[in-house]
Amino acid sequence: MKWFTGCNQSSLEDPQFRDLLRVAVLSAKHNTSLDRYLIYDGEQCDEIDWLESHGVRVLRTTLSFYEPLREFVLANFSHELLRIRSGAFLRTEIPVAMEKSGLCDPFVLYTDADVVFAADPRLDKYRPQYFAACGAKGGGLTRFNIGGEYHFNSGVMLMNTIALRSEYDRFVEFVINNGFGAKRPPHHALMQKNLFLSDQAALNLYYKNRIKRLDDVFNWNPARGRNPHARIIHFNGLKWTQWDSFLQRKLRPDRQAKFEKQIRRNRSDYEQYVTWSAAFLTNNPSTRPGMQVSENA
Repeated sequence: MKWFTGCNQSSLEDPQFRDLLRVAVLSAKHNTSLDRYLIYDGEQCDEIDWLESHGVRVLRTTLSFYEPLREFVLANFSHELLRIRSGAFLRTEIPVAMEKSGLCDPFVLYTDADVVFAADPRLDKYRPQYFAACGAKGGGLTRFNIGGEYHFNSGVMLMNTIALRSEYDRFVEFVINNGFGAKRPPHHALMQKNLFLSDQAALNLYYKNRIKRLDDVFNWNPARGRNPHARIIHFNGLKWTQWDSFLQRKLRPDRQAKFEKQIRRNRSDYEQYVTWSAAFLTNNPSTRPGMQVSENA
């Protein structure tokens, strides 16, 4: 199976992002049989050279609605948010980039860069109409009032590339035209703006009630503690690259408090996940904290 992650060139200029991406690639190489792909908006650089030397095929693309996104974000926020949002939306370009590259796989795996692979995902039993993702009742993984039984995290998705390609133009039109009309909690001013601020909200809203649910082992947050059956660890929150800053209380106060609350029940397990993740950079992933996966899982 092909695995995709994505980023733009400005993200590769962030040392912490580079480490996250490298560990995602190295863990996929070490623990899975996935074919590794990067959807990328940018020029050739040293980090792209490194990725290609580790078996990553790079598909270059540009976000089709970059200009309206750029206009909105810079008028209201910052260049840093533009970097983050334009990079995040690249996941929606995967079916288009595959078509242009002559790739015809009907199903591919997408993850954010802040994941670590513990074992082969083995997703053959899932054949979603559009995509499959992990979610929770009542919006436990999102900040949006979206509707539908589950709200889904877009950080790990099994994508039906043919179906998503057929919906692509309508999805883009929806993001551009309907962002302001989406119903979201009034107490959170930032999220009252536009769907440009969240690919996750846009995907949830557009594909509401048409998303197949993945088991949580494919999108396991280490704040939930150790799981011997977890196949994809997703640092959705405090990144393993932020651990030292977190210990030294150097994070922004509101984020420090948020992460303290997030990991307080399983702090020891979380730290072991951090140590295991960082070990891939020194070619010593054998130090993982007892997370071997049974083939019968």
